[in-house]
Amino acid sequence: MRKPKIRELKSQARLLLNGKYSFLALVTAFMAFANVGLNYLLVHAIPAAPGILGLVLYLATLVLCNMVYFILQAGMVRLYLNLVRGSSFRFSDLFSAFSNRPEPIAVYAIVQLLLQTGLSYCFDRLLEAFRYFAHGAAVPLIPFIVILLLGAALIWVMLHFSLVVFLHCDEPWKPTRRLLVESWVLISGNMGRQLYLLLSFIGIGILCLISFGIGLLFAFPYLHVTQTLFYLNVLQNAQNETDARTASQV
Repeated sequence: MRKPKIRELKSQARLLLNGKYSFLALVTAFMAFANVGLNYLLVHAIPAAPGILGLVLYLATLVLCNMVYFILQAGMVRLYLNLVRGSSFRFSDLFSAFSNRPEPIAVYAIVQLLLQTGLSYCFDRLLEAFRYFAHGAAVPLIPFIVILLLGAALIWVMLHFSLVVFLHCDEPWKPTRRLLVESWVLISGNMGRQLYLLLSFIGIGILCLISFGIGLLFAFPYLHVTQTLFYLNVLQNAQNETDARTASQV
């Protein structure tokens, strides 16, 4: 099975989305409100406590909120997989992962939280360096390069783990470590295509910002269907390669 170009996947995604945008916009809105609600819980609903107790309570709530959101994301991925595969899909799919071995996704949520925290730290330090530079101050070259390389490495790792939730939806009994390894292997031969897929939506993202975010209700389904098609194609190619190696050994 050949590797279709990203524009071919996007064209196929647009065909699959015909007549479904309204429902998927509702799904996108729900996920956005869930994200806002979990952030509100994290920032406002948990009573502040001084010292170590407050820090532990905050971190525990942060981890729990991140787990809940990623489990919801797994349900959303299940919905999109059903859509692309021609199976029935419904709003209740969003909650399916809560009752279908959510533990691997909960652990993966912690991994992602650590990666995102590291990336946020690098981004903050880079912004600080640019502010110094804008005011004519000298920027230490070596720390700047180290932070830049660390940020790039974190993005590289996050991209390699981008298929974990898809793999979990297909085989939820697998532990987190195995899902991470399988995602890494699948993306290793398709890193350029995955990166190009994400970058190809930058223009649409800018247009959505101009529309005060309303366009995101329709852009996110487009992105998710394209990503789902990409996953299925990568998975099929990997299976074909495995079958070919097995046949050659017989």
